Amino acid sequence: MRNLNEFIARKAIAKIIAQALLDETSILSCMIYVDLNPIRAKMTNPLLDSEFTSIKERIKQYQSFQNQSFQNQLFQKQCRSKNSKPNKKT
Repeated sequence: MRNLNEFIARKAIAKIIAQALLDETSILSCMIYVDLNPIRAKMTNPLLDSEFTSIKERIKQYQSFQNQSFQNQLFQKQCRSKNSKPNKKT
């Protein structure tokens, strides 16, 4: 019994040990893990309904960035079309 308890205790401690996040990839992996935990635990369905992580805010920021990028592209196209028209002087 003692050996079984020691085995279980070692497994539990191994899960608690801190992991060093040394580069951007490991930080991103950790963020994804934390953000998806409520979904895995069936606490929330869509990511946008997640109240326990920052994924909701990051998705909104990304959507805002995409919208701004799209608006900038439209503006640039309009500027190019105005500049490409020949000026008629009489």
